[in-house]
Amino acid sequence: MEPYRNFIKKISEGAAYDDLTDTEVKQGFARRMDLITCENVNHAYTELRIGILRAGMEYWLEGEKSPSAATLYWMDDPVILAENEQLLVRFTGCTDGDELKVTVVGITQCIAPALEAVPEAIPVPAHSSPEATPPLPPIAQEIEKIPSLPVAEGKAPRKRYIWELRKTVEEAREGA
Repeated sequence: MEPYRNFIKKISEGAAYDDLTDTEVKQGFARRMDLITCENVNHAYTELRIGILRAGMEYWLEGEKSPSAATLYWMDDPVILAENEQLLVRFTGCTDGDELKVTVVGITQCIAPALEAVPEAIPVPAHSSPEATPPLPPIAQEIEKIPSLPVAEGKAPRKRYIWELRKTVEEAREGA
């Protein structure tokens, strides 16, 4: 678990809206944001929205209509971001040249260690007891044994779940 703090700044170009996005959460990590602050330093504007950007889709959590200029708005309800998600803050109706600021405070935590291939055979020390657990087979071979799921027409194949892999590995242990 590591503390996370990011400060995002942008000068408005006077478009319909200005989006400020935080860094994307890496694979195998989650981020909990405990405090998000937003401010337009120069002028009042039409709307402020805080949300999550996931796979190009926007999911809005909070908003404020007609925010005042040079007023700090904040959200202190914890927001959890999963891997490949980003915080998205949208300032709507800003004047050209407005200074927009967002600060994020929270933590980033590893949720899943990276899966690595298991070597063909793990050497068992000579002093180990005969009841020692046999080595696990390589993950690549186990994944190949899992039958493919049916795919509906026009849809992408479903991802495999780790329990299917565990079940296959447990069956191989029982058969050994």
